[in-house]
Formats: sequence, structure tokens, C-alpha cells
Amino acid sequence: MKKEDDGSISFVISDLFDFDYWYENENDDQINKAIKYVNNNAYRQQKASKLEPYILYVPVKFTPEEVREILYK
Repeated sequence: MKKEDDGSISFVISDLFDFDYWYENENDDQINKAIKYVNNNAYRQQKASKLEPYILYVPVKFTPEEVREILYK
């Protein structure tokens, strides 16, 4: 995290996009079942070397006004 001279704050979120298997639960609702299906499909593709893990970099910058709003709410 870096504070700029103008009062803004910037940082980078980085995440290794690498899927783990998510076990289904009989109590899962339809939305959770769908999310787990998509995740587990990606997991299977990754295991079959059809999908390679990669890193996501998300730069974030808050203006001085946004920083004041967040801190003094």
C-alpha cells in the first residue's frame, strides 16, 4: 500500500488463480450448487492440464476524496 503526495492511496491485489475441489453439501441451495459446479469443472480442467493456473493483478487507487469518505464515515 502506498500513500501518494496528493493524499490518494494505491495498492495491487494479487491472487493465484488456482482451483481446489469444493465438496457439495446436501444442504447447499441452488446458487451454491451452481457455483460449486463451475468451480469443480475448472478444477477438473486444471487437473487435466487444459487450464493453467495464473496470477491476477488488480491495481486499486482511491482518490483523496474517497480516502476521506472511507476514514471519516
